Amino acid sequence: MVAVSVVLAILWGLLWGLLWVLAGLVALLLILLLLILFLPFDIDLRLDSDWAAPDWEEAMTGAIRWRSRVRWGRVMAAGVWAGEQLSLTRSEVRICGIPLRFRPRRDKVRPARPKRNWTRKRKPPDLAFILAAAQESARLVRRLVGVTGIRVEGDMTYGFPDPAVTGWSEAFLGPWYRMVPVHLAPDFSRSALIGWAQVNGRIYGYQVAQAAWRVLDDPVIRDWLAEKIRFQPIRYWLLRGGKRQWRTSS
Repeated sequence: MVAVSVVLAILWGLLWGLLWVLAGLVALLLILLLLILFLPFDIDLRLDSDWAAPDWEEAMTGAIRWRSRVRWGRVMAAGVWAGEQLSLTRSEVRICGIPLRFRPRRDKVRPARPKRNWTRKRKPPDLAFILAAAQESARLVRRLVGVTGIRVEGDMTYGFPDPAVTGWSEAFLGPWYRMVPVHLAPDFSRSALIGWAQVNGRIYGYQVAQAAWRVLDDPVIRDWLAEKIRFQPIRYWLLRGGKRQWRTSS
């Protein structure tokens, strides 16, 4: 009897210890979530480009240089990244003032996979979803600029090798010029991306979440997300206000 009592006491103590550990983890996650939502993010993004070609037939020369600085809270975390084209030239991350060093990634040699004779069928892109996503993306930028203290400014000149493509782009971007506070000027004589753009200011996590939540007001995007989610309660919640009625899978 004494041995059984000791074993039960040990199991009971382990169970209580496990419950306290789980409660501590949940509390830490809640604290981290509150910090992300209510501690400010100071951002500073800058892009400079002199990438252009002398005429239609010549190759483009120059470079696209970019820089991004992000600081979370006063001393919580900060990061600086800079590069040219798609190459990263500077990367620095600090947590509470302590620099973090990352090891360079080594490419792993993977064995060659045998080729398959069959081709995978792909669904054609949904044009309604593409248009809705483009509109909501422009509106999201405008909401963030209006709700938060972020400032977006810039002056860019762009052009494609074919002047017709530049004209089509100008017609496509026309409705969104008022939504995006960056001056865009077409160049029909050459391929070019010349100018600068900058985004800086302070933003809070709950402002981003609130602005992103309004994207679900579009029924096309809501229905597209519902098709990708397999969990039935979330699908029902998404489709409850959409165009389609929710049906349980047989």
